[in-house]
Amino acid sequence: MHGLPRLSWVFAIVALCGAGYVGCGDDDDGDGDDNGGGLRDSGASGSGGGGGSRADAGPSGEGPGDEGWPCSRTDPCNGDLICATTPFTVGGTPVGVCAVTCDVDADCDGDQCISYTGAAADAHCVNVIDEEYEVCGVADTSVCSEQLTCLYFPDLPVGVCVSLCAADGMASGEDAGVDGPGLVAECSGDQSCIEGILAMPAPNEGVCGTLVTRGDLCGLDIGLYCPEGDVCAPEDPEDENSAGRCFQDCSTSTGSDCEEGTCMLVPGEFAYCI
Repeated sequence: MHGLPRLSWVFAIVALCGAGYVGCGDDDDGDGDDNGGGLRDSGASGSGGGGGSRADAGPSGEGPGDEGWPCSRTDPCNGDLICATTPFTVGGTPVGVCAVTCDVDADCDGDQCISYTGAAADAHCVNVIDEEYEVCGVADTSVCSEQLTCLYFPDLPVGVCVSLCAADGMASGEDAGVDGPGLVAECSGDQSCIEGILAMPAPNEGVCGTLVTRGDLCGLDIGLYCPEGDVCAPEDPEDENSAGRCFQDCSTSTGSDCEEGTCMLVPGEFAYCI
């Protein structure tokens, strides 16, 4: 279902802006605030934020106007697809996604009928993902099951399904006062509850994932997170799409504190020893 580069959706939005899409600004802004749809934003960097974003996390369609591609009133979708408003915004203005229209779940051939806005005109079919760290999001026309939350990659309209957890081990029936998945008290298998991943977490709120050590593979998309004091960054500084690995974080130092290598700055994001 995913065959296009991970930034294709963002590039397509930029093209809409160039064509005069109303409300376009200078920045792409993935708005993943809780809104009853189980959407959250990850932080822009951190123990699992840098590197490793999936190369297949692009639109699910093959070209403009296909299912999963961005759209607007002046750039309609192909065939019988509708342009459904999504939580993803550009310059504060919601961007639409081409999708199969529906009224009820039965119209979706085993999938689910949802509307991010609550309006019937925006109701469309989405796949329901029930596995942790599988791709989800508006550009994938998919949502997570009730027990999971779609954690969006920074500035991208896709993410992965995760379990939210309570770092203090106390489970809750609701997520920070809004409708959505509760916090689990204990993560499954070798996972632990890792804080510092969510952009705006509630107190003690974390994400179930696996803690790795310096030099290991890491990434939000694969659920592998670096220890405190390290950052997940591209192993090839000249290729931001190269595999993410844990490196010493030197963002708050002059670089003289690097145990190995020298401090390299990634403008606007972080610095790491390599």
